[in-house]
Formats: sequence, C-alpha cells, structure tokens
Amino acid sequence: MPFTSFLDEDLVQKHTRYEPGLRSYSPAEAKTLRAAVICFGTGLIRKSATEVAVSNRRVLVKSGFISRKTIEVTLSKVENLGVEESALGRMLGYGNVIARGTGGTCESFERIAKPEELSRRFRDN
Repeated sequence: MPFTSFLDEDLVQKHTRYEPGLRSYSPAEAKTLRAAVICFGTGLIRKSATEVAVSNRRVLVKSGFISRKTIEVTLSKVENLGVEESALGRMLGYGNVIARGTGGTCESFERIAKPEELSRRFRDN
C-alpha cells in the first residue's frame, strides 16, 4: 500500500490534515513591514548619498541622491561650532553640526554620523 493512499484514505478520515505553506500577514502587519522596509531603504540611500570631507582649510558636505546640496565652510571664517543630538541620535550615533561664521552666517550639517568626531576634527585643523 503506497504512502499517499494511507494519507488520503486512513489519516484524512480520522484527523484534520495540516499542510504547511507560506505565512500570510494581516493587513496591519503588512503595512508595518512595508513601512519598515521603506524607512530602512530611505536611510541607506540617504547615507550613501552623503559625503563629508574635512581638510586643513575647509569643510565640505555634499548630500542628495536626485537633487544635490553642497555646503562649503572655510575654517578661518568659523567663530563657533555646536553639536545637536536628539536622544535617538545619541543612541544611533548621528546628529547635527552647526557652524556659525563671521558676519552671522550659520551653516547646519544635518544628520551627520559621529557629529562629535566631525566637530573635533573641525577644531583640530
């Protein structure tokens, strides 16, 4: 007697048959999963589309994937430097660096990884 006939005849008549398949998600779970994937993907794109360079004369920040934003600050023109980090930013290691220059100009480098390190390198040069 083949195995399939045993399942079809004897087991199915006596018990409920379970066949494993793909897990289906509720609409709320699907929306949450979709939102998490979009946020993660957006973060990866934003991170890969941002460049920061510190030299002995200036700081250059380029950001943007489709449209580009470039900020260049000459070190000799910087009077004050500040770092802003939210609680989440402190846990994840990112924040904003704000450079205030002569003449009241203010440049903000937003969502920079390791902002204290950028600030330290800024001051050391």
